[in-house]
Amino acid sequence: MGSLDLQERERLVEALSITARAFEREADEALFGSIEAYAENPLAGLPEEAQKLADRAQRQLTKALRSREEADDQALWKDYLDAGYAELFLGVSTDPIAPFESVYRSTEKTLYSKQYFAIADLMKEVGFAKPQDFAEPEDHLAMELALYVKLNRDADAAAKRGDEQEARQLFAFAQVLKEDHLDKWVGQACDDLIAHDDSNGFYSGMANLAKAVLLVL
Repeated sequence: MGSLDLQERERLVEALSITARAFEREADEALFGSIEAYAENPLAGLPEEAQKLADRAQRQLTKALRSREEADDQALWKDYLDAGYAELFLGVSTDPIAPFESVYRSTEKTLYSKQYFAIADLMKEVGFAKPQDFAEPEDHLAMELALYVKLNRDADAAAKRGDEQEARQLFAFAQVLKEDHLDKWVGQACDDLIAHDDSNGFYSGMANLAKAVLLVL
């Protein structure tokens, strides 16, 4: 399971799960609560490059949440954040990005290229299904991160109960996902999110946190 101990892995996986949720749909109170809990005990002791990203994410998310607390009209603040999500993830922008592996990696830069089918097949093989109310393709950034979270959580759970064979198999699936998919496009996608972010740093913080975790996990 690599050089990380189980507790370290669980903290990294939990942090990544927050980013997956943030990229899936507009923020809600549950997400804000998860971020606040994370901010009280952020990632520490990471390798230098990863720690710099995690620290930057911490500053950005803390600033964004502080602006929420200080807003005269929190409903208006939330509308502004939702508009930022729409610009980044729903194409409501004059210069939209498309957070899909197939768009980033295919020669044609189009949806439903071979990368999509590879991810869809992997999800089916490991029994992962995207939420029924999530209309985007399976190779969306949020879904690939959510799959990586699930595989790591399931591998850790198997290790805890002493099922080393199951743990190794799940970890192998996770490594295939990371090496054949995530490592090949998520860093660039996160950089593009940061470059296009107009959410007072909220989604930039999420992108930097995802990058930090994926350098280590």
